[in-house]
Amino acid sequence: MSDVQIVTGVIRSVQGALAVVTPSGRGDDQAPWPDVQDCRILTLTGGGGRAFLAMQAMAGDECLLLFVGEDKTSPYCLPCSVSAPSV
Repeated sequence: MSDVQIVTGVIRSVQGALAVVTPSGRGDDQAPWPDVQDCRILTLTGGGGRAFLAMQAMAGDECLLLFVGEDKTSPYCLPCSVSAPSV
């Protein structure tokens, strides 16, 4: 199984299926994360590829960044709400 690291972030811009994302928090060296370029935006699918959740990611949307394997330079971006809902 590949090493996976998940980080929350905010989408800064979208160009086609790629996003520029500002990660939240700090890296292992305690320095702020730099913006991550060319994050591949994921779309959720199921039902043998017949069902999917279509959404248009936009600047300002929250997301999860999924860093998979040794290459931490090209993460996947999953647009979603990562804040606790208001009660």
